[in-house]
Amino acid sequence: MMSDTPPAVSASTLTTERSGSTASRSAPSVEGGVLHAQVPAGRVISPAAGVGEAVARGVAPLRAELQRVSTTLGELVDLINHPRMGHETLAHGHEGVVMAMTVVRGDMSKAFEDLRVKFEDVRTVVSGGLLSSDKDDAFIKINEIKRPSRARLVERVGPTSVSRVVSLSTALSWLEYVSVSAGVLGTDDASASEWLLGYADLPTRKGTSAVKNVRRGTPIMRVKGHAMHQWKEVVTAAYLSSLGMTRESITAAIAQHLLTNMGYLVSVRGFPAILRGTEAFLLLLGAGERVVQPTNAGDRKTINCTMGHVALVCSFVRVVLEVAAGLRPFRGGVGEGIHDVWVEELPRVDNELPRDAAEHDGLRLVDGADLCRAEVPEDGDDDSPAEGDGGDDGNGANYSAGAQ
Repeated sequence: MMSDTPPAVSASTLTTERSGSTASRSAPSVEGGVLHAQVPAGRVISPAAGVGEAVARGVAPLRAELQRVSTTLGELVDLINHPRMGHETLAHGHEGVVMAMTVVRGDMSKAFEDLRVKFEDVRTVVSGGLLSSDKDDAFIKINEIKRPSRARLVERVGPTSVSRVVSLSTALSWLEYVSVSAGVLGTDDASASEWLLGYADLPTRKGTSAVKNVRRGTPIMRVKGHAMHQWKEVVTAAYLSSLGMTRESITAAIAQHLLTNMGYLVSVRGFPAILRGTEAFLLLLGAGERVVQPTNAGDRKTINCTMGHVALVCSFVRVVLEVAAGLRPFRGGVGEGIHDVWVEELPRVDNELPRDAAEHDGLRLVDGADLCRAEVPEDGDDDSPAEGDGGDDGNGANYSAGAQ
Protein backbone atom coordinates (compact mmCIF):
# COMPACT_ATOMS: atom_id res chain seq x y z
CA MET A 1 0.00 0.00 0.00
CA MET A 2 1.21 3.47 -0.74
CA SER A 3 1.37 5.95 2.11
CA ASP A 4 0.81 9.66 1.61
CA THR A 5 2.27 11.07 4.79
CA PRO A 6 1.05 14.60 5.53
CA PRO A 7 3.68 17.28 5.98
CA ALA A 8 5.10 17.57 9.48
CA VAL A 9 3.50 20.17 11.68
CA SER A 10 6.02 22.95 12.26
CA ALA A 11 6.60 24.40 15.69
CA SER A 12 6.07 27.94 14.43
CA THR A 13 6.55 31.00 16.55
CA LEU A 14 3.62 31.77 18.80
CA THR A 15 2.63 35.39 19.28
CA THR A 16 0.60 37.08 21.96
CA GLU A 17 -0.74 40.62 22.02
CA ARG A 18 -0.12 42.53 25.21
CA SER A 19 -0.75 46.26 25.73
CA GLY A 20 -1.20 46.85 22.02
CA SER A 21 2.14 45.30 21.04
CA THR A 22 3.02 41.85 19.67
CA ALA A 23 5.41 39.80 21.77
CA SER A 24 7.02 36.66 20.37
CA ARG A 25 7.95 33.48 22.15
CA SER A 26 9.05 29.99 21.04
CA ALA A 27 6.57 27.16 21.02
CA PRO A 28 7.15 24.22 23.34
CA SER A 29 9.39 21.66 21.66
CA VAL A 30 8.46 18.00 21.44
CA GLU A 31 11.37 15.63 21.96
CA GLY A 32 10.75 11.91 22.24
CA GLY A 33 7.00 12.61 22.27
CA VAL A 34 7.25 14.74 25.46
CA LEU A 35 6.63 18.46 25.68
CA HIS A 36 9.45 20.70 26.87
CA ALA A 37 8.80 24.37 27.48
CA GLN A 38 11.18 26.88 25.93
CA VAL A 39 10.53 29.80 28.23
CA PRO A 40 12.83 32.85 28.36
CA ALA A 41 14.33 33.53 31.78
CA GLY A 42 12.02 35.49 34.02
CA ARG A 43 8.93 34.87 31.84
CA VAL A 44 5.81 33.14 33.16
CA ILE A 45 3.50 31.67 30.52
CA SER A 46 0.13 29.95 30.56
CA PRO A 47 0.26 26.17 31.16
CA ALA A 48 -2.05 25.71 28.16
CA ALA A 49 0.31 27.39 25.70
CA GLY A 50 1.44 24.14 24.11
CA VAL A 51 -1.93 22.45 23.79
CA GLY A 52 -2.44 23.33 20.11
CA GLU A 53 1.03 22.11 19.20
CA ALA A 54 0.58 18.79 21.03
CA VAL A 55 -2.84 18.20 19.45
CA ALA A 56 -1.50 18.93 15.95
CA ARG A 57 1.39 16.53 16.41
CA GLY A 58 -0.94 13.89 17.82
CA VAL A 59 -3.38 14.13 14.90
CA ALA A 60 -0.69 14.02 12.18
CA PRO A 61 0.07 10.25 12.45
CA LEU A 62 -3.65 9.47 12.63
CA ARG A 63 -4.21 11.40 9.38
CA ALA A 64 -1.46 9.34 7.75
CA GLU A 65 -3.07 6.07 8.88
CA LEU A 66 -6.50 7.20 7.66
CA GLN A 67 -5.03 7.92 4.24
CA ARG A 68 -3.54 4.42 4.20
CA VAL A 69 -6.95 3.01 5.12
CA SER A 70 -8.54 4.93 2.25
CA THR A 71 -5.98 3.56 -0.19
CA THR A 72 -6.50 0.01 1.08
CA LEU A 73 -10.28 0.24 0.79
CA GLY A 74 -9.92 1.49 -2.77
CA GLU A 75 -7.82 -1.55 -3.63
CA LEU A 76 -10.42 -3.82 -2.02
CA VAL A 77 -13.23 -2.27 -4.05
CA ASP A 78 -11.27 -2.83 -7.27
CA LEU A 79 -10.63 -6.42 -6.23
CA ILE A 80 -14.26 -7.16 -5.40
CA ASN A 81 -15.60 -5.49 -8.57
CA HIS A 82 -13.20 -7.30 -10.90
CA PRO A 83 -15.37 -8.94 -13.61
CA ARG A 84 -15.60 -12.67 -14.23
CA MET A 85 -13.72 -13.91 -11.21
CA GLY A 86 -13.03 -17.62 -11.21
CA HIS A 87 -13.88 -19.70 -8.17
CA GLU A 88 -10.24 -19.99 -7.14
CA THR A 89 -9.57 -16.32 -7.82
CA LEU A 90 -12.56 -15.39 -5.68
CA ALA A 91 -11.22 -17.50 -2.82
CA HIS A 92 -7.84 -15.80 -3.03
CA GLY A 93 -9.60 -12.45 -3.23
CA HIS A 94 -11.54 -13.19 -0.05
CA GLU A 95 -8.30 -14.10 1.70
CA GLY A 96 -6.78 -10.83 0.51
CA VAL A 97 -9.75 -8.86 1.83
CA VAL A 98 -9.53 -10.47 5.27
CA MET A 99 -5.79 -9.95 5.62
CA ALA A 100 -5.94 -6.38 4.30
CA MET A 101 -8.64 -5.52 6.82
CA THR A 102 -6.54 -7.15 9.56
CA VAL A 103 -3.63 -4.92 8.60
CA VAL A 104 -5.94 -1.90 8.53
CA ARG A 105 -7.17 -2.77 12.02
CA GLY A 106 -3.59 -3.04 13.23
CA ASP A 107 -2.64 0.26 11.60
CA MET A 108 -5.58 2.00 13.18
CA SER A 109 -4.76 0.51 16.60
CA LYS A 110 -1.21 1.84 16.34
CA ALA A 111 -2.46 5.26 15.24
CA PHE A 112 -4.95 5.54 18.08
CA GLU A 113 -2.33 4.36 20.59
CA ASP A 114 0.04 7.06 19.37
CA LEU A 115 -2.74 9.62 19.55
CA ARG A 116 -3.56 8.49 23.10
CA VAL A 117 0.05 9.01 24.12
CA LYS A 118 0.07 12.48 22.54
CA PHE A 119 -3.05 13.48 24.40
CA GLU A 120 -1.41 12.36 27.63
CA ASP A 121 1.16 15.03 26.83
CA VAL A 122 -1.68 17.49 26.29
CA ARG A 123 -3.10 16.55 29.68
CA THR A 124 0.30 17.19 31.20
CA VAL A 125 0.32 20.70 29.72
CA VAL A 126 -3.23 21.49 30.81
CA SER A 127 -2.60 20.27 34.36
CA GLY A 128 0.48 22.46 34.64
CA GLY A 129 3.09 20.46 32.76
CA LEU A 130 4.98 23.59 31.73
CA LEU A 131 5.38 24.52 35.37
CA SER A 132 7.71 22.77 37.76
CA SER A 133 6.13 20.40 40.29
CA ASP A 134 6.98 16.97 41.68
CA LYS A 135 3.65 15.56 40.47
CA ASP A 136 4.10 16.66 36.88
CA ASP A 137 7.78 15.73 36.79
CA ALA A 138 6.84 12.19 37.85
CA PHE A 139 4.01 12.05 35.30
CA ILE A 140 6.31 13.14 32.48
CA LYS A 141 9.06 10.72 33.50
CA ILE A 142 6.59 7.83 33.68
CA ASN A 143 5.41 8.53 30.13
CA GLU A 144 9.02 8.78 28.98
CA ILE A 145 9.57 5.29 30.43
CA LYS A 146 6.35 3.75 29.12
CA ARG A 147 7.14 4.36 25.45
CA PRO A 148 10.55 2.60 25.34
CA SER A 149 9.13 -0.12 27.60
CA ARG A 150 6.47 -0.85 24.97
CA ALA A 151 9.15 -0.76 22.26
CA ARG A 152 11.34 -3.17 24.25
CA LEU A 153 8.40 -5.56 24.60
CA VAL A 154 7.72 -5.57 20.85
CA GLU A 155 11.41 -5.93 20.02
CA ARG A 156 11.65 -8.95 22.31
CA VAL A 157 8.50 -10.75 21.20
CA GLY A 158 8.57 -10.16 17.42
CA PRO A 159 11.97 -11.51 16.30
CA THR A 160 12.71 -14.02 19.06
CA SER A 161 13.61 -17.61 18.18
CA VAL A 162 13.09 -18.86 21.75
CA SER A 163 9.58 -19.76 22.89
CA ARG A 164 10.04 -19.10 26.59
CA VAL A 165 10.72 -15.36 26.14
CA VAL A 166 7.55 -14.67 24.14
CA SER A 167 5.83 -13.85 27.43
CA LEU A 168 7.46 -13.01 30.75
CA SER A 169 6.03 -13.18 34.25
CA THR A 170 5.39 -10.09 36.33
CA ALA A 171 8.70 -10.55 38.16
CA LEU A 172 10.78 -10.87 34.98
CA SER A 173 8.87 -8.07 33.28
CA TRP A 174 9.70 -5.91 36.29
CA LEU A 175 13.43 -6.42 35.67
CA GLU A 176 12.89 -5.28 32.08
CA TYR A 177 11.04 -2.16 33.24
CA VAL A 178 13.83 -1.39 35.73
CA SER A 179 16.44 -1.64 32.95
CA VAL A 180 14.49 0.72 30.69
CA SER A 181 13.85 3.13 33.57
CA ALA A 182 17.55 3.24 34.44
CA GLY A 183 18.31 4.33 30.89
CA VAL A 184 15.67 7.06 30.91
CA LEU A 185 16.52 8.32 34.40
CA GLY A 186 20.28 8.10 33.85
CA THR A 187 20.82 5.96 36.95
CA ASP A 188 21.80 2.40 37.80
CA ASP A 189 19.23 -0.40 38.16
CA ALA A 190 19.14 -0.19 41.96
CA SER A 191 18.35 3.53 41.94
CA ALA A 192 15.79 3.06 39.16
CA SER A 193 14.07 0.31 41.14
CA GLU A 194 13.96 2.53 44.23
CA TRP A 195 12.44 5.36 42.15
CA LEU A 196 9.80 3.05 40.67
CA LEU A 197 8.85 1.72 44.10
CA GLY A 198 8.46 5.24 45.47
CA TYR A 199 5.12 7.04 45.59
CA ALA A 200 3.85 10.07 43.67
CA ASP A 201 0.56 11.93 43.23
CA LEU A 202 -0.56 11.10 39.68
CA PRO A 203 -3.64 12.19 37.70
CA THR A 204 -6.50 9.69 37.60
CA ARG A 205 -8.96 8.89 34.84
CA LYS A 206 -11.52 11.11 36.54
CA GLY A 207 -9.76 14.24 35.31
CA THR A 208 -6.57 16.24 35.50
CA SER A 209 -7.57 17.81 38.83
CA ALA A 210 -8.05 14.44 40.55
CA VAL A 211 -4.88 12.75 41.76
CA LYS A 212 -4.04 9.53 43.54
CA ASN A 213 -0.95 8.61 45.50
CA VAL A 214 0.45 5.46 43.87
CA ARG A 215 3.78 3.82 43.24
CA ARG A 216 5.49 5.30 40.20
CA GLY A 217 6.00 1.81 38.80
CA THR A 218 2.30 0.94 38.78
CA PRO A 219 1.33 2.63 35.45
CA ILE A 220 4.55 1.32 33.89
CA MET A 221 3.68 -2.23 34.94
CA ARG A 222 0.48 -1.93 32.91
CA VAL A 223 2.38 -1.51 29.62
CA LYS A 224 2.40 -5.25 28.97
CA GLY A 225 -1.26 -5.65 29.92
CA HIS A 226 -2.34 -2.91 27.52
CA ALA A 227 -0.21 -4.43 24.75
CA MET A 228 -1.63 -7.91 25.37
CA HIS A 229 -5.16 -6.56 25.18
CA GLN A 230 -4.49 -4.86 21.85
CA TRP A 231 -2.82 -7.98 20.44
CA LYS A 232 -5.71 -10.16 21.62
CA GLU A 233 -8.28 -7.96 19.90
CA VAL A 234 -6.49 -8.07 16.53
CA VAL A 235 -5.52 -11.75 16.68
CA THR A 236 -8.94 -13.06 17.69
CA ALA A 237 -10.66 -10.92 15.04
CA ALA A 238 -8.41 -12.50 12.38
CA TYR A 239 -9.02 -16.01 13.79
CA LEU A 240 -12.79 -15.66 13.89
CA SER A 241 -12.99 -14.02 10.45
CA SER A 242 -11.18 -17.06 9.04
CA LEU A 243 -14.06 -19.14 10.39
CA GLY A 244 -16.64 -16.72 9.01
CA MET A 245 -17.57 -15.43 12.46
CA THR A 246 -17.21 -12.35 14.62
CA ARG A 247 -17.06 -11.88 18.36
CA GLU A 248 -20.70 -10.89 18.31
CA SER A 249 -21.91 -13.86 16.24
CA ILE A 250 -20.11 -16.69 18.02
CA THR A 251 -22.48 -18.75 20.15
CA ALA A 252 -21.83 -20.69 23.34
CA ALA A 253 -22.40 -23.97 21.51
CA ILE A 254 -19.87 -23.16 18.78
CA ALA A 255 -17.33 -21.95 21.33
CA GLN A 256 -17.75 -25.13 23.36
CA HIS A 257 -17.32 -27.24 20.22
CA LEU A 258 -14.06 -25.47 19.32
CA LEU A 259 -12.75 -25.90 22.87
CA THR A 260 -13.40 -29.64 22.90
CA ASN A 261 -10.12 -31.52 22.44
CA MET A 262 -8.44 -28.25 21.38
CA GLY A 263 -10.48 -28.12 18.19
CA TYR A 264 -9.61 -24.43 17.86
CA LEU A 265 -6.05 -25.59 16.99
CA VAL A 266 -6.14 -29.16 15.69
CA SER A 267 -9.37 -29.30 13.66
CA VAL A 268 -9.44 -29.02 9.88
CA ARG A 269 -10.68 -25.44 10.04
CA GLY A 270 -9.10 -24.53 13.37
CA PHE A 271 -5.46 -24.91 12.32
CA PRO A 272 -5.68 -22.58 9.26
CA ALA A 273 -7.52 -20.07 11.47
CA ILE A 274 -4.71 -20.21 14.04
CA LEU A 275 -2.23 -19.60 11.22
CA ARG A 276 -4.30 -16.59 10.16
CA GLY A 277 -4.24 -15.26 13.70
CA THR A 278 -0.49 -15.88 13.96
CA GLU A 279 0.11 -14.01 10.73
CA ALA A 280 -1.91 -11.03 11.98
CA PHE A 281 0.06 -11.14 15.25
CA LEU A 282 3.44 -11.08 13.49
CA LEU A 283 2.34 -8.24 11.21
CA LEU A 284 1.19 -6.27 14.23
CA LEU A 285 4.60 -6.78 15.84
CA GLY A 286 6.35 -5.52 12.71
CA ALA A 287 7.76 -8.98 12.04
CA GLY A 288 6.26 -9.38 8.58
CA GLU A 289 9.45 -10.98 7.29
CA ARG A 290 8.45 -14.11 9.22
CA VAL A 291 5.51 -14.55 6.85
CA VAL A 292 6.92 -15.90 3.58
CA GLN A 293 4.57 -15.38 0.66
CA PRO A 294 4.44 -17.94 -2.19
CA THR A 295 6.57 -17.07 -5.22
CA ASN A 296 5.79 -19.95 -7.60
CA ALA A 297 2.64 -21.73 -8.68
CA GLY A 298 1.85 -24.49 -6.21
CA ASP A 299 3.75 -22.85 -3.36
CA ARG A 300 1.95 -21.88 -0.18
CA LYS A 301 2.41 -19.20 2.39
CA THR A 302 4.72 -20.21 5.23
CA ILE A 303 4.83 -18.74 8.71
CA ASN A 304 8.18 -18.99 10.51
CA CYS A 305 7.86 -18.49 14.24
CA THR A 306 8.36 -20.17 17.59
CA MET A 307 5.99 -22.51 19.33
CA GLY A 308 5.63 -19.79 21.95
CA HIS A 309 4.15 -17.42 19.35
CA VAL A 310 1.57 -20.03 18.35
CA ALA A 311 0.82 -20.78 22.01
CA LEU A 312 0.19 -17.09 22.71
CA VAL A 313 -2.20 -16.89 19.76
CA CYS A 314 -3.95 -20.01 21.07
CA SER A 315 -4.14 -18.37 24.51
CA PHE A 316 -5.89 -15.31 23.07
CA VAL A 317 -8.33 -17.55 21.22
CA ARG A 318 -8.96 -19.84 24.20
CA VAL A 319 -9.81 -16.88 26.44
CA VAL A 320 -12.36 -15.50 23.97
CA LEU A 321 -13.91 -18.93 23.44
CA GLU A 322 -14.12 -19.66 27.17
CA VAL A 323 -15.85 -16.33 27.79
CA ALA A 324 -18.29 -17.03 24.92
CA ALA A 325 -18.94 -20.52 26.28
CA GLY A 326 -19.64 -19.18 29.76
CA LEU A 327 -16.61 -20.96 31.22
CA ARG A 328 -14.67 -17.82 32.12
CA PRO A 329 -16.28 -14.92 33.97
CA PHE A 330 -15.87 -11.51 32.47
CA ARG A 331 -13.80 -8.93 34.32
CA GLY A 332 -12.33 -5.84 32.77
CA GLY A 333 -8.74 -4.81 33.36
CA VAL A 334 -5.22 -5.08 32.04
CA GLY A 335 -3.46 -7.46 34.45
CA GLU A 336 -1.17 -10.39 33.85
CA GLY A 337 -3.87 -12.99 33.21
CA ILE A 338 -2.80 -13.76 29.63
CA HIS A 339 0.65 -14.84 30.82
CA ASP A 340 -0.94 -17.39 33.17
CA VAL A 341 -3.10 -18.76 30.35
CA TRP A 342 -0.01 -18.92 28.09
CA VAL A 343 1.91 -20.93 30.71
CA GLU A 344 -0.95 -23.43 30.80
CA GLU A 345 -1.25 -23.49 27.01
CA LEU A 346 2.45 -24.15 26.28
CA PRO A 347 2.48 -27.89 27.13
CA ARG A 348 -0.86 -28.46 25.37
CA VAL A 349 0.37 -26.83 22.16
CA ASP A 350 3.72 -28.59 22.54
CA ASN A 351 1.95 -31.96 22.41
CA GLU A 352 0.12 -31.06 19.19
CA LEU A 353 2.76 -29.36 17.03
CA PRO A 354 5.67 -30.97 15.12
CA ARG A 355 9.00 -31.43 16.89
CA ASP A 356 11.27 -30.40 14.04
CA ALA A 357 12.12 -27.27 12.09
CA ALA A 358 10.59 -28.43 8.81
CA GLU A 359 7.54 -26.83 7.22
CA HIS A 360 4.23 -28.52 8.01
CA ASP A 361 0.97 -27.29 6.46
CA GLY A 362 2.23 -23.71 6.19
CA LEU A 363 3.90 -23.55 9.60
CA ARG A 364 7.62 -23.86 10.34
CA LEU A 365 8.63 -23.76 13.98
CA VAL A 366 12.10 -22.24 14.22
CA ASP A 367 12.52 -23.90 17.63
CA GLY A 368 10.70 -27.07 16.64
CA ALA A 369 13.58 -29.33 17.68
CA ASP A 370 14.21 -27.49 20.98
CA LEU A 371 13.49 -29.95 23.78
CA CYS A 372 13.01 -27.03 26.19
CA ARG A 373 10.57 -25.11 24.03
CA ALA A 374 7.69 -25.57 26.49
CA GLU A 375 9.68 -24.63 29.60
CA VAL A 376 9.00 -21.32 31.31
CA PRO A 377 11.88 -19.39 32.94
CA GLU A 378 11.77 -19.29 36.71
CA ASP A 379 11.09 -16.02 38.50
CA GLY A 380 13.75 -14.36 40.57
CA ASP A 381 13.06 -12.26 43.63
CA ASP A 382 9.98 -10.19 42.94
CA ASP A 383 10.22 -6.66 44.36
CA SER A 384 7.74 -5.29 41.86
CA PRO A 385 4.56 -3.54 42.98
CA ALA A 386 1.41 -5.61 42.74
CA GLU A 387 -0.33 -5.37 39.37
CA GLY A 388 -3.37 -3.77 40.96
CA ASP A 389 -1.43 -1.56 43.38
CA GLY A 390 -2.97 1.85 43.12
CA GLY A 391 -5.59 1.17 40.47
CA ASP A 392 -6.73 -1.06 37.59
CA ASP A 393 -7.22 -4.42 39.21
CA GLY A 394 -8.16 -6.89 36.54
CA ASN A 395 -7.12 -9.68 34.29
CA GLY A 396 -5.77 -9.01 30.83
CA ALA A 397 -7.05 -12.42 29.80
CA ASN A 398 -10.61 -11.28 30.16
CA TYR A 399 -12.40 -10.49 26.96
CA SER A 400 -14.05 -7.11 26.72
CA ALA A 401 -15.68 -6.16 23.47
CA GLY A 402 -16.01 -2.57 24.59
CA ALA A 403 -12.73 -2.13 26.48
CA GLN A 404 -10.63 0.81 25.54
